[in-house]
Amino acid sequence: MYIKEFRIKNFRNFDDAGIILKFHQGVNAIVGENNAGKSAIISALRIAVSIIQYKKDIYFTKTDFHIDAKGVLANEAQFDIYLADVPKYLIEIWKPGTDEGEYHIRFFLTKNEAGKERIKYSIWGGEAEGNQLSADTLEAINLVYLGALRDAENEMRPNRNSKIANLLGALAATPELKEDLVNELVKANNALLQKEPISKIREIINKNLVSIEHEVLHQQIDIGFIDPKFDSIASSLRTWILPRWSFVDKTSKYFSQIKERCSTHKDLVDEDAEGIFLDVKKYSEIFGEIDEEEKLYLKAISRFSFDLFQNGLGYNNLLFISTVLGDMSLTQEDILLNLLLAEEPEAHLHPQLQSLIYQFFKEQIEKSSTLQIIFTTHSPTLTSQLKIDNVNILCNYNRRTQSFSLVDSKLNSPEKNYLEKYLDVTKSQMLFSRGALLVEGISEAILIPAFAKILNRNLTTYAVEVVNVDGTAFSPFVHVLCNATADGTIIKCSIVTDDDRCTNKSEQDIYISLDHDYDCDKTVLDDICDRLSKGKESDRCKKTMTLCEQSGVDINTAYKTLEFELASKEKNIETILNVIKSLHPTSGARLEELVNNDDKLIYKTIRIWLFIRSHSYDKSQFAQILSKEIEENKDSFIIPDYIKKAIYAVTREEN
Repeated sequence: MYIKEFRIKNFRNFDDAGIILKFHQGVNAIVGENNAGKSAIISALRIAVSIIQYKKDIYFTKTDFHIDAKGVLANEAQFDIYLADVPKYLIEIWKPGTDEGEYHIRFFLTKNEAGKERIKYSIWGGEAEGNQLSADTLEAINLVYLGALRDAENEMRPNRNSKIANLLGALAATPELKEDLVNELVKANNALLQKEPISKIREIINKNLVSIEHEVLHQQIDIGFIDPKFDSIASSLRTWILPRWSFVDKTSKYFSQIKERCSTHKDLVDEDAEGIFLDVKKYSEIFGEIDEEEKLYLKAISRFSFDLFQNGLGYNNLLFISTVLGDMSLTQEDILLNLLLAEEPEAHLHPQLQSLIYQFFKEQIEKSSTLQIIFTTHSPTLTSQLKIDNVNILCNYNRRTQSFSLVDSKLNSPEKNYLEKYLDVTKSQMLFSRGALLVEGISEAILIPAFAKILNRNLTTYAVEVVNVDGTAFSPFVHVLCNATADGTIIKCSIVTDDDRCTNKSEQDIYISLDHDYDCDKTVLDDICDRLSKGKESDRCKKTMTLCEQSGVDINTAYKTLEFELASKEKNIETILNVIKSLHPTSGARLEELVNNDDKLIYKTIRIWLFIRSHSYDKSQFAQILSKEIEENKDSFIIPDYIKKAIYAVTREEN
């Protein structure tokens, strides 16, 4: 069983129109900027799932009711939970003839006879209100919540409610298993109490008591370790980190044989001038035939460990999550859904570990048919790992906080497959932005942020992401932002692309040959001018324009190419030539000489464009140097109009 849809109305920042979130079996993410409502969704899920459980740790309060823009407090709120793979015996929520089920909760604000406000709720299963829901249904859902500000160190600290204690309770689920552990503890206690230092403690204290009491009270004490009860065992468990590498000194009698054994497993050792560092755990696993004496030696050299407070926050976070998921995998057979709600599981983790935590989530899902994970995140690293359909985006749309499930995007199957393969960390950042500028190449990706600063439209300030689609495959990126539940794109979007006129070889009357170079004569320049004037947008550009028209996306095209547009402004030519000369001193100087001798601006523009075209291999370097030059000489560089329009389109204030 799993949650397939969740609806929220009049809860915190979600209004009466409400939001709909769609989930799948496995791992699901909710993304969005700060204060978009991600934590509110997790809170709503926690309330909805634990509403009649005995140990709920979150309650619906008056402050949870939505307050509209006029300051009016809603007096009702509602959660609707729709589930899939629901067994028929959950008759209270099961929808006949399907494998689906649903239940609903309505909260309402009332006043008692004394005028005191109280919050009440009604809960029902199925479509018809009044269908009573018992505790049995919700007890089939096991909920674990990982908060954004979780304190892994304290959660793992020895006590009866620690995560380690919970895990032991799940593993030792029967009275027989618990009794067996207690018996072992009693044996260990008795054996230790017979040791002379400990028996001496008892003797000394009792002797002193007799001296103090003078045999009046006749009090005696006994001494022991932890109380021989299962709860005592669970509450005393602690974790610590064992180092991977332990040092084997050259003077050790085991040094030679360990080194000899590892000659065929060089990954187990790392040599040092005074000995070797040994991966003791792997060594013991591979060479299981080692004798007891050597085992004791290995145990002795690996005794050094780190307590949790000595670890970094990230590693403790991983340890905490590992323990929680271990506990969930061992729950009772009557649990139909193990629901893990996590806020920012990437907290304190560097990007590589974020990828690993997602892989870990996937592995746990594959092991357990009852596990469903829903997390909020600010991490493009995590988001880029997910299936497109398993992402919900929260954003401000039409002055309302709305949720858009990417399962409802207008992506077709090939586009979806393309994005899931190529939506890397950089590109997935657009899902967290307020606006996206889609560009076809590295030059635009480098230069446009510099242009935006000149226009006092810093893209970072406006939360706009520049996405380099590495070619001309704009369609998947546009369609992922187009949703069946929205008009246009869910965030502001603009495409910047070249019109690439005169590139079709079949149109011989206007095609500009790749054989032309920057040092051509004026006859060739005149011919190129003529062809450019007759040229039209390329088929690729026309296709992109049609895509934008159908999707409500702003598109801005360069006359021929970005470099052509930049060089078409007389004021820009000196700066561009200086950049070219820094990269190509000899040929750049020759280009400068030819340009200075040209009497028409169009000739100069064509020569510079032809030069850059023939040196396309260093376009990124050209753009990087040019962006620095532009930022240092803001007033002396003219930004092409089509780029200005694109920047203004994604940084405009909403009406």
